[in-house]
Amino acid sequence: MPKNLYVSIPLADLEAFLFGRGFSKRFRTGASKEWHYVKFMDGTNFGIVIYSSMKVNGGHQRGYGGDAIRCQLHHREDSDPLMDLSGTKRMKHWQMTLGHKIDLLERLCQTIQACPMCGADMRPIRG
Repeated sequence: MPKNLYVSIPLADLEAFLFGRGFSKRFRTGASKEWHYVKFMDGTNFGIVIYSSMKVNGGHQRGYGGDAIRCQLHHREDSDPLMDLSGTKRMKHWQMTLGHKIDLLERLCQTIQACPMCGADMRPIRG
């Protein structure tokens, strides 16, 4: 991404967008240096996790080039992502781009069914 297309996203703007989409308050995991957000999908064992690229120390975003917002699908019983979508670049239309990714994962969660043999969630293939 050319540097002149990069936009700064205040933490308050990112959180207003995510909270409006039903995500939880921010949290951090382990030694992570960025804020995370999660939205557990009602009636499923799946959640969408956002890796914000906003530093825990000060709430500022990482510098140009290391700043993509990650969107992943997780199962409650598995710390590894089932799906890791391409990073959302900090460009003018970041909300629309990230919103499309969240919508995709939400629709996918609505299609997940239990295995007719054992009752376990039939999870999407990791990808």
